[in-house]
Amino acid sequence: MRSPTTPPLTSPITSPIGGPYNGVSEYASRFLASESTTQPIETSTVRTVDRISLVTYLNDHLAASVAALQLLDRLSKSHGQSPLGGTLAEFAWDIRREQRIVGRIVDAFDGGPSLVKRVLASIGEVVSRVKMRKLRSGDFNLQLFEALELLSIGFYGRQSLWRTLERLKRDGILRLDLDFPMHIRGVEQQLVVMRTFRLDIATSALSVAG
Repeated sequence: MRSPTTPPLTSPITSPIGGPYNGVSEYASRFLASESTTQPIETSTVRTVDRISLVTYLNDHLAASVAALQLLDRLSKSHGQSPLGGTLAEFAWDIRREQRIVGRIVDAFDGGPSLVKRVLASIGEVVSRVKMRKLRSGDFNLQLFEALELLSIGFYGRQSLWRTLERLKRDGILRLDLDFPMHIRGVEQQLVVMRTFRLDIATSALSVAG
């Protein structure tokens, strides 16, 4: 039985507006080149924090962080003292630190110090009941590959969180003495490391010998 091969491209890929496609659409190129993307929105109206919306947004990120920690803890333990296991354990520590920071922001705007604990506890109970699917012996590399990919998506969410809070602070809406750029840089570095681990096992996860 012949193994499947990647079909060749019979014609070059073109962009929706014509011309060769180079990975970035013309619309995206125009948007990225626009000066408006780097400038705060000018408005004559003084804006203040919408406490309900902000707390809802932050709680959504807290809930996602619980799921990420469950996965990180499981992977770090299963890979013991390996470089991957040690790195994931460090990432888990950093996310727990971020949970405490986000939790303090939620408590400051919600006025109820028990809210964060209730959210983390309820989400944690649900996540802890999720069982890993049964795998064939050859599927463990695939499982690890997919788990790291899922975590990477969550890390982009963390990056988005800190960028959003930094923008609110820069626009004078959120007045907090926190170094958001430091958190952004930290997540960016972790994404590079995560991508390296993930791509290192891509071949064994998505191919077979022979």
